Amino acid sequence: MSSDIEIEIKIKLTKEKFNEMKRYFEDNGKFIKNVEQKDEYFINKFEDFTKEKYPYKWLSIRERGDKKILNYKHFYPEKEEVHTYCEEYEVNIDNTDKLNKIFQELNIYSFALIHKFRSVYMYKNDKYEVSLDEVGNLGYFIEIEVKKIESSYEEERKLLDLEAENINLNLDDIDQRGYPFHFIKN
Repeated sequence: MSSDIEIEIKIKLTKEKFNEMKRYFEDNGKFIKNVEQKDEYFINKFEDFTKEKYPYKWLSIRERGDKKILNYKHFYPEKEEVHTYCEEYEVNIDNTDKLNKIFQELNIYSFALIHKFRSVYMYKNDKYEVSLDEVGNLGYFIEIEVKKIESSYEEERKLLDLEAENINLNLDDIDQRGYPFHFIKN
């Protein structure tokens, strides 16, 4: 399996459910870290990902402490309401000024800045990475990502959904769009 494949779900939570999940993973997971993250999202003037009914591409610069990372995600199936997985590519940025100049020359511009506080846990023998996010202006979320892909993407997604149900998460609340989409809608 390619290491560029990401299988995850994200679910919006109430503050009460967020606190319940935090307690659950403190007791049943392995705490990794608390971190502040900033993600700035970009679009190209000639290919505006946000115009799609169901956006399936995102380009961002992620701030992770003193590191900056250029990130591109392409979700599949394309143009569908429900995505099962995505290809994700990342490269470290050592000169954001030059990258911004390149973006400017290519008519790529910023449209959203997402600021979140994240608590990260490993769960089920490090099979899953669980992130509990408090996202500025958007609320509370849980993100569960498969870190050990041992079957087909479809089978891993089914197992992920089953695990979410086992910890009393409502699969009807899965967020198919992501933080930048909600930023646009707000």
